[in-house]
Amino acid sequence: MQEQPYISLKQLLTSIQNQMRAAFPSSYWIKAEVAGVRKIGSHIYFDLIELEHGAKVAQIRACAFLGEGTMAIEGFEKVTGQKFTEGIKIGVRVTVNYHPVYGLSLVLCEIDTALTLGGIELQRKQTLQKLLQLHPKSIRMINGQYVTPNKLLPLPKAIQRIALITSLNSDAYSDFMHSLEINEYNYKFKVDTYNVLVQGYGAQPSLYDAFSKVIVSGKRYDAVVLTRGGGAPADFLPFDDFHLALRVAEFSIPVITGIGHHTNQGISDFFARVHTKTPSMAAQFILDHNHNFEKRIQQYSAAIVNIASDLLSRNAQNFQDLKRNVSAAVNSIVQNSHLNLNSLEAGIFAKTNQLLVHTSNNLSNKRLLISNKAQTVLYQFKTGLAEKALSFTFTPKQIIRRENQSLIGLQHNLINRLPQVLSAEKRDLSRLSEGIENLNPEKILQRGFAILKKEGKILNDPADISLGDSLQIIHRSTLIDTEVKHKTDLNG
Repeated sequence: MQEQPYISLKQLLTSIQNQMRAAFPSSYWIKAEVAGVRKIGSHIYFDLIELEHGAKVAQIRACAFLGEGTMAIEGFEKVTGQKFTEGIKIGVRVTVNYHPVYGLSLVLCEIDTALTLGGIELQRKQTLQKLLQLHPKSIRMINGQYVTPNKLLPLPKAIQRIALITSLNSDAYSDFMHSLEINEYNYKFKVDTYNVLVQGYGAQPSLYDAFSKVIVSGKRYDAVVLTRGGGAPADFLPFDDFHLALRVAEFSIPVITGIGHHTNQGISDFFARVHTKTPSMAAQFILDHNHNFEKRIQQYSAAIVNIASDLLSRNAQNFQDLKRNVSAAVNSIVQNSHLNLNSLEAGIFAKTNQLLVHTSNNLSNKRLLISNKAQTVLYQFKTGLAEKALSFTFTPKQIIRRENQSLIGLQHNLINRLPQVLSAEKRDLSRLSEGIENLNPEKILQRGFAILKKEGKILNDPADISLGDSLQIIHRSTLIDTEVKHKTDLNG
């Protein structure tokens, strides 16, 4: 068998290395997203990736060696204020490197800071344009200002119940709560915190889910406060997310932002009901809003007091005039009434005397009429009594005779029917006696039936019998002890 012409692995990979150097002799400018940044010794290692529609379509290892590479990163962070970390999109100049042991990688030479800053602004403009085109009913541009359903929501007269969306471990949380709790007006608030990621991978879905949790909670919040601390422009990219911005624009509770933009606004700021620069300023806005409401209440209270005082002052003189007029009118009425009473009194005396005379004559006439009527009634009553007494002399004898005849007839009927009744009753007693005799237990046993007993008690329900039970069977004059071996339910 012919021997194969083998070469070593090192020879093969070294040949690949030489071919790579020949194929890619110079450096190249590329656009990519940074991921997996880690520092080992004096060098910085990371991955460069490219995403399309959220899916990774390319990835390669990269390294910033001490010197040119690390100086490029330091310059980038100084100019942009952005930490070189995962999630940022950058333009970099790299060389292609292949090592027989470490494989294929890119070596960082330079970073285009202008491309990074411009890319963030360009991405924001593209997102805004997309939102305006796809959701014209929810997001509009009017006179250079964005108008959204959330911007049009009225704020409560006083804000007390707050849903705070932020990171519990951030300075933003501490600053907001401190400003809200330590206030000169001694206002009290109910704050529920929804803990979220505010930067890096996972920040966008974490923020979006927090708004959903606010709705699912079912609590009646006066406002939702969305905050994070300061940082570089790329740190705020999650707050420019298309889906989060749309969620803020259409949210049913007023949203107050304090996201830490000192130089410009993010998309979520544009669409929220109220935009402030920092978490502390968001808290101060709420305090000022409540204080303005308190001042309006105080103004209304003072106005009510002033109006009441003015009314009392104006009506005091009117009351005195009314008092004098009423007093004079009452005196006049009293005098007129006194004269009328005197005239009325004389008239009443004259009318009374006439009425008494007329009534006396009527009473005399009626007394005579009643006396005559009474004598007539008494005469008629005496005559009627005499006639009835005469008729009663004959009527009782006739009634007694008729009742005696009825009793004699009834007696004859009873004597005739008594033997028949007694005969029927004897037959019924005989049949009843036979039925009772048939129910005698001895008679029942003689017909083939048996009595079952368990522990001395007569059984009348099969459900009381179980396998293994000891039973006594009484059949006529015989007692049989038995044990249950099998039990079957019979139908019919």
